[in-house]
Amino acid sequence: MVSVAPAIALLTLEGWNAFGSIRIRFPLACGIGFVVLTLSFFRSVLCVDKMPWARDPIAINEMAAWLKQNPQPLSGLIWSQGRMCTVLGLNLKNSPYLKPGREDLITRLRESPSGTIVFWDDHIGPDWFGLTATEIEDRGYKLLRTRRYVLHSVFFPDDRFASVKSLLRYPPPREIELSILQKL
Repeated sequence: MVSVAPAIALLTLEGWNAFGSIRIRFPLACGIGFVVLTLSFFRSVLCVDKMPWARDPIAINEMAAWLKQNPQPLSGLIWSQGRMCTVLGLNLKNSPYLKPGREDLITRLRESPSGTIVFWDDHIGPDWFGLTATEIEDRGYKLLRTRRYVLHSVFFPDDRFASVKSLLRYPPPREIELSILQKL
């Protein structure tokens, strides 16, 4: 999307210029423009709301808040999702990204100093890096907290909107389990 965004913007502006060259009254043009922009906004918001993984930050923020309220010595951080790093105020320089695959993670877990925190989820963690939180715990890490989240859509969060969600083909609520572990 980023690489074609300038071209889309230029095409959109060309369309608005063509629309503006039609001899219609100013209030009507403003009304039509308002309707188009409003529908576009709601369509974009609904599109993002339909992506189940876009809800993960809600759970990540809550787990990070718990970690901040229950401070642990943080000599390093290993994470499965980038937001886990940034929400704790770190960046890729002081908390590098893992290469996909089990071997890099196992090496990093073994070589990490005592006090290293592992912020892990049950989707990306096993899928990309080949280990679950339980397997990390078996490698000498203490489980500090684990929590399962059921993340509903923001705009149609419950069953009152079942017919609308069905019409819009909304996915079911996102279920994710997050874990925080620490190396002993």
